[in-house]
Amino acid sequence: LEQSLNSPSVEQSSSAEIQESSGFVVADTLKLDDYEVAVKQDYEAASNKLLKDRDIEAATVSLNAHLEKFANSPFTANAHYWLGEIYLLQGETELARQAFTTITEQHNNHPKVMDSRFKLGKIYFQLGEIGRAKSLLEAAAKSSGGVASKARSFLDTNFQ
Repeated sequence: LEQSLNSPSVEQSSSAEIQESSGFVVADTLKLDDYEVAVKQDYEAASNKLLKDRDIEAATVSLNAHLEKFANSPFTANAHYWLGEIYLLQGETELARQAFTTITEQHNNHPKVMDSRFKLGKIYFQLGEIGRAKSLLEAAAKSSGGVASKARSFLDTNFQ
Protein backbone atom coordinates (compact mmCIF):
# COMPACT_ATOMS: atom_id res chain seq x y z
CA LEU A 1 0.00 0.00 0.00
CA GLU A 2 2.78 2.43 0.86
CA GLN A 3 4.23 1.88 -2.59
CA SER A 4 0.92 2.58 -4.25
CA LEU A 5 0.32 5.66 -2.10
CA ASN A 6 3.79 6.95 -2.93
CA SER A 7 3.66 6.06 -6.62
CA PRO A 8 3.21 8.75 -9.24
CA SER A 9 -0.32 10.03 -9.54
CA VAL A 10 -2.63 8.43 -12.03
CA GLU A 11 -4.66 11.60 -12.45
CA GLN A 12 -4.11 11.55 -16.18
CA SER A 13 -5.94 8.22 -16.51
CA SER A 14 -9.60 8.34 -17.35
CA SER A 15 -12.12 7.32 -14.74
CA ALA A 16 -13.02 4.23 -16.78
CA GLU A 17 -9.36 3.18 -16.97
CA ILE A 18 -8.98 3.65 -13.24
CA GLN A 19 -12.08 1.62 -12.50
CA GLU A 20 -11.05 -1.15 -14.88
CA SER A 21 -7.46 -1.45 -13.68
CA SER A 22 -8.11 -1.12 -9.96
CA GLY A 23 -11.25 -3.17 -9.51
CA PHE A 24 -12.69 -0.21 -7.58
CA VAL A 25 -15.81 1.62 -8.58
CA VAL A 26 -14.64 5.21 -8.39
CA ALA A 27 -16.80 8.28 -8.83
CA ASP A 28 -15.87 10.19 -11.97
CA THR A 29 -14.75 13.21 -9.96
CA LEU A 30 -12.57 11.25 -7.54
CA LYS A 31 -8.94 10.64 -8.44
CA LEU A 32 -7.59 7.17 -7.67
CA ASP A 33 -4.96 8.43 -5.26
CA ASP A 34 -7.65 10.44 -3.44
CA TYR A 35 -9.68 7.26 -3.26
CA GLU A 36 -6.74 5.33 -1.79
CA VAL A 37 -6.26 8.06 0.81
CA ALA A 38 -9.97 7.91 1.68
CA VAL A 39 -9.77 4.12 2.07
CA LYS A 40 -6.71 4.40 4.31
CA GLN A 41 -8.23 7.16 6.44
CA ASP A 42 -11.47 5.21 6.85
CA TYR A 43 -9.62 2.07 7.95
CA GLU A 44 -7.35 4.00 10.32
CA ALA A 45 -10.34 5.73 11.92
CA ALA A 46 -12.05 2.36 12.39
CA SER A 47 -8.98 0.60 13.80
CA ASN A 48 -8.17 3.54 16.09
CA LYS A 49 -11.57 3.12 17.72
CA LEU A 50 -10.32 -0.27 18.87
CA LEU A 51 -6.59 0.22 19.36
CA LYS A 52 -6.48 3.75 20.75
CA ASP A 53 -9.96 4.47 22.09
CA ARG A 54 -10.69 0.89 23.24
CA ASP A 55 -14.27 1.41 22.08
CA ILE A 56 -15.15 -2.11 20.99
CA GLU A 57 -18.71 -1.35 19.95
CA ALA A 58 -17.74 1.64 17.80
CA ALA A 59 -14.82 -0.31 16.33
CA THR A 60 -17.11 -3.19 15.38
CA VAL A 61 -19.53 -0.85 13.64
CA SER A 62 -16.74 1.07 11.90
CA LEU A 63 -14.82 -2.01 10.75
CA ASN A 64 -17.97 -3.58 9.34
CA ALA A 65 -18.86 -0.28 7.65
CA HIS A 66 -15.37 -0.17 6.12
CA LEU A 67 -15.86 -3.66 4.71
CA GLU A 68 -19.21 -2.64 3.21
CA LYS A 69 -17.97 0.68 1.82
CA PHE A 70 -14.61 -0.52 0.52
CA ALA A 71 -15.05 -4.20 -0.32
CA ASN A 72 -11.73 -4.34 -2.20
CA SER A 73 -9.77 -2.31 0.31
CA PRO A 74 -6.15 -3.30 0.90
CA PHE A 75 -7.17 -3.30 4.57
CA THR A 76 -9.94 -5.90 4.17
CA ALA A 77 -7.94 -8.73 5.73
CA ASN A 78 -6.87 -6.51 8.64
CA ALA A 79 -10.48 -5.45 9.23
CA HIS A 80 -11.58 -9.09 9.30
CA TYR A 81 -8.73 -9.91 11.68
CA TRP A 82 -9.66 -7.19 14.17
CA LEU A 83 -13.32 -8.18 13.93
CA GLY A 84 -12.30 -11.76 14.68
CA GLU A 85 -10.38 -10.59 17.74
CA ILE A 86 -13.35 -8.51 18.91
CA TYR A 87 -15.75 -11.41 18.40
CA LEU A 88 -13.46 -13.72 20.40
CA LEU A 89 -13.37 -11.18 23.20
CA GLN A 90 -17.17 -10.99 23.15
CA GLY A 91 -17.55 -14.78 23.14
CA GLU A 92 -19.01 -14.73 19.62
CA THR A 93 -17.13 -17.83 18.50
CA GLU A 94 -19.01 -18.37 15.24
CA LEU A 95 -18.52 -14.78 14.10
CA ALA A 96 -14.83 -15.00 15.02
CA ARG A 97 -14.54 -18.26 13.08
CA GLN A 98 -16.10 -16.63 10.04
CA ALA A 99 -13.80 -13.59 10.23
CA PHE A 100 -10.61 -15.66 10.52
CA THR A 101 -11.79 -18.10 7.84
CA THR A 102 -12.33 -15.19 5.44
CA ILE A 103 -8.67 -14.28 5.84
CA THR A 104 -7.37 -17.81 5.26
CA GLU A 105 -9.63 -18.41 2.26
CA GLN A 106 -9.73 -15.03 0.54
CA HIS A 107 -6.43 -13.42 1.54
CA ASN A 108 -4.10 -16.42 1.70
CA ASN A 109 -0.96 -14.35 1.07
CA HIS A 110 -1.69 -11.81 3.79
CA PRO A 111 0.66 -11.54 6.81
CA LYS A 112 -2.29 -12.32 9.14
CA VAL A 113 -2.95 -15.75 7.61
CA MET A 114 -0.84 -17.69 10.10
CA ASP A 115 -2.26 -15.75 13.04
CA SER A 116 -5.71 -16.55 11.67
CA ARG A 117 -4.87 -20.25 11.35
CA PHE A 118 -3.68 -20.24 14.95
CA LYS A 119 -6.90 -18.56 16.12
CA LEU A 120 -8.99 -20.96 14.03
CA GLY A 121 -7.07 -23.91 15.46
CA LYS A 122 -7.94 -22.80 18.97
CA ILE A 123 -11.57 -22.18 18.00
CA TYR A 124 -11.93 -25.63 16.44
CA PHE A 125 -10.24 -27.16 19.49
CA GLN A 126 -12.89 -25.50 21.68
CA LEU A 127 -15.61 -26.77 19.35
CA GLY A 128 -14.27 -30.32 19.64
CA GLU A 129 -13.16 -30.53 16.00
CA ILE A 130 -9.78 -31.89 17.03
CA GLY A 131 -8.51 -33.03 13.62
CA ARG A 132 -9.25 -29.69 12.01
CA ALA A 133 -7.76 -27.88 15.01
CA LYS A 134 -4.55 -29.88 14.88
CA SER A 135 -4.11 -29.34 11.15
CA LEU A 136 -4.48 -25.55 11.48
CA LEU A 137 -2.22 -25.40 14.53
CA GLU A 138 0.47 -27.49 12.83
CA ALA A 139 0.39 -25.16 9.82
CA ALA A 140 0.80 -22.16 12.11
CA ALA A 141 3.58 -23.92 14.04
CA LYS A 142 5.56 -24.35 10.80
CA SER A 143 5.54 -20.60 10.19
CA SER A 144 7.91 -18.14 11.80
CA GLY A 145 7.71 -15.59 14.56
CA GLY A 146 5.58 -15.41 17.64
CA VAL A 147 2.60 -17.22 16.17
CA ALA A 148 4.73 -20.29 15.46
CA SER A 149 5.90 -20.55 19.06
CA LYS A 150 2.35 -19.99 20.37
CA ALA A 151 1.05 -22.71 18.06
CA ARG A 152 3.81 -25.14 19.11
CA SER A 153 3.10 -24.41 22.75
CA PHE A 154 -0.63 -25.00 22.26
CA LEU A 155 0.08 -28.25 20.43
CA ASP A 156 2.51 -29.41 23.13
CA THR A 157 0.02 -28.63 25.88
CA ASN A 158 -3.11 -30.03 24.26
CA PHE A 159 -1.94 -32.75 21.85
CA GLN A 160 0.36 -35.01 23.84
